[in-house]
Amino acid sequence: MNYIIHKPYIIFWSLIPILWIYGFSFDDETLDVNIHDTYFVISIIHFLNFLCFLFFGMGLTYYAIHKLNKKRRLLLTHIHVIGTLGGILVITLLPLLFTSESDWETKETLFLVQLILFLIILIVQPILFLHLVLSIFKKN
Repeated sequence: MNYIIHKPYIIFWSLIPILWIYGFSFDDETLDVNIHDTYFVISIIHFLNFLCFLFFGMGLTYYAIHKLNKKRRLLLTHIHVIGTLGGILVITLLPLLFTSESDWETKETLFLVQLILFLIILIVQPILFLHLVLSIFKKN
């Protein structure tokens, strides 16, 4: 376990085939987002391909820090990895707890929780850039 914690690129890169398998099994499904009077309809496979691209980039960043023998900040790594992967995991698993017969208030609460988690995921992403900058310019 300690090996994986100190090499977070393994976590991100190992999720790519899992996301592709999941995406190809639900390739006809769509993600519908309603914002005021506009509906955004996104294919699940396109959304998961985008996530795979992002995970590859994040893994590549952590791999570059590792290969350049730069000192990593464990706190920043933990915040970024847990915030990103934990938020995505909860966002995807939370709708499974509710049935289609749920009342309107429950669905509205679910949407607000997912929106807050999405904002948390967006907020922790600059931590990766900060981590990269601190690792490159800090002497060992």
